[in-house]
Amino acid sequence: MKRRNFVLGRRLTILILVLLMIIGTSFAQGVEVPGSNKELNGNTSISIDAVPELSLTDNPAVWNQGYTIACGKANSCSKKAKRFAKKERFIDALGYAAKTFKYKPRKRAEKRALQVLTNENYARAQKEFEKNLRDNPDIPEYIDWTSTKGMFYRMWFANRFNVVNGMLQQMVHPKVKITVNPVDHHMLGKLAGTLSSYRKYSANDYYQGGVYFLKHANGDKQQLKRAAMSFLISDYYVTNFKDAKTQYESAKEKATSSVSIAPAKQNISYSISVSLDEEISSIILNMRGFKQLPFVELSANSQSDYIVRMVIDEIEHNALGASKNKEEFSGVIKDENGNEITKTATLITNEKANITRCKITYNVIERKSKKQLYGGVVREEYRWSTIWSNYSGELSVIPRKKRKYIDRKPDRSPTKKVLFQRVVSMCAPSIAHNLYNNFIRNIGAAPIN
Repeated sequence: MKRRNFVLGRRLTILILVLLMIIGTSFAQGVEVPGSNKELNGNTSISIDAVPELSLTDNPAVWNQGYTIACGKANSCSKKAKRFAKKERFIDALGYAAKTFKYKPRKRAEKRALQVLTNENYARAQKEFEKNLRDNPDIPEYIDWTSTKGMFYRMWFANRFNVVNGMLQQMVHPKVKITVNPVDHHMLGKLAGTLSSYRKYSANDYYQGGVYFLKHANGDKQQLKRAAMSFLISDYYVTNFKDAKTQYESAKEKATSSVSIAPAKQNISYSISVSLDEEISSIILNMRGFKQLPFVELSANSQSDYIVRMVIDEIEHNALGASKNKEEFSGVIKDENGNEITKTATLITNEKANITRCKITYNVIERKSKKQLYGGVVREEYRWSTIWSNYSGELSVIPRKKRKYIDRKPDRSPTKKVLFQRVVSMCAPSIAHNLYNNFIRNIGAAPIN
């Protein structure tokens, strides 16, 4: 009888896992409205009052994850099992303890796992599961997307306990004699079916929300962003729902703002050959945060929505000249006859340096209105120096850390043109990060409501 129950339980576990995988797949476009016999179609519109109920941040991309027991070795599995038991998370503890035996554990890992795999802990796990169900009650009627989320979590907790039960049933160990009480298979099947239906309802709600935002956008980028995200989330609930992907790409293109960075103008008496605009663009494009902004792009097109203009206002070069530092050292050494004698040395360290400074002003201009939306000033300083040393007397009495410039020859200072290019390039990271943090991130981020 136990073998039969195990086989049935395993088959149902596989069925539930398959259902969880296909819940988000494609469904027919006709979706039954909760509490109605009518079907949703392309003409169904969402009411204005319903639009604020759509969350653009709390969606399946955030909370739709399967249950996994993440450990790759018996030792780590048993340690996690023990930690979960201490935290009174007995379902996870039993799962990790059971997985320990998949890796042929040594005595210490086996002992840790066996300490968890007891009927007492299983009884605690059952109480934990009952609390999970109370905290995530059955939702008999669909209201909005929160109904789908609530049913997902109820399904998630039920499936978690079902998975752990299956692992315990498969265990064969003389010291493990846990009597498993399987999850109600009828409840699991009903949950899977209800969740599948609720996902379709939410997919349609978000699709109609996208239609609404798109219809009322009138060129407003924020409304277009809401439309794009609504279509995208619709596809999160049900993969390939209607033409949500196509609608998302279309709305996203309209919602995306383009930014171009113009070459820097030079309000100075020198002509400097430096691609400051390219350096700034490269830094921004390689920022990890920039890759996560769906609604902004950098462009070389002068007809971009926003243009960053820069002016090199000031550059100055100061030669600091040469300086000398004289140091005297003495120490006792042994001569060729082994006699201790005192020796001295003189070290002269020379330094020649210059400082180059610059100031760059930058502004973000909205192309259509010609308004300045953001701006700032960056100042940088580049110091060049060359150091060399000469000594006289006994080298060995000079500390080793003081000898590194001995026998060096002074370097020739770069030309002013090179120094100017270097100090201007030093401004690129500051300008790039200021633009990103105070402007680009704001216009490119997805809406939070």
